[in-house]
Amino acid sequence: MAFSSNTYKGITIKFSGDTTQLGNALKDIDRDAKTVNSELSEINKGLKLDSKNVDLMNQKFNKVSEAIDATKKKLEILKEAKKQADEQLKNGEIGETQFKQLEAEISKAENALKRYKNEAKATADKIKSELSSAVDKLASDVKKTSVAVAGIITALGGITYSAANTADELNTLSKVTGLSTEELQRFNYASELV
Repeated sequence: MAFSSNTYKGITIKFSGDTTQLGNALKDIDRDAKTVNSELSEINKGLKLDSKNVDLMNQKFNKVSEAIDATKKKLEILKEAKKQADEQLKNGEIGETQFKQLEAEISKAENALKRYKNEAKATADKIKSELSSAVDKLASDVKKTSVAVAGIITALGGITYSAANTADELNTLSKVTGLSTEELQRFNYASELV
């Protein structure tokens, strides 16, 4: 929302005792707004390629917040200028055309502020939605992993029980036959080879 210096030619406003041309007062704000809008454009290009990228959405939200702040500051300056322009118009210091241009700029700034606020809300809602989806997916994955881990623990428990059972049987057989458990294991191994 850049303005030419001619748009406000002749409109002088007073801020904290400093008399400044309106165009000069808005120059820095317009430059910052242009930078923020350029950065927003780049972020939006990235979001077109990866619409679910929460980091880019967060960057967009932050840039839109900066745009809201800059637009509020601009609107504040324009409204203050309008108050002073009312008086200047009455005194014949500025013309009706300049006053109407100022009113039009206030309207543009108010509309831009509404757009930025809507964009911030939409971005925040999308971030919330994506994070909610990610949390749901994570919960589902954890549930699936828990079921798999429970199955593995059950299987390990069964193997441990089976090994303990085999060891008890081997020990009992050793006592009955009088052979050592090592000799019984060698006989078992030899019988598996045959």
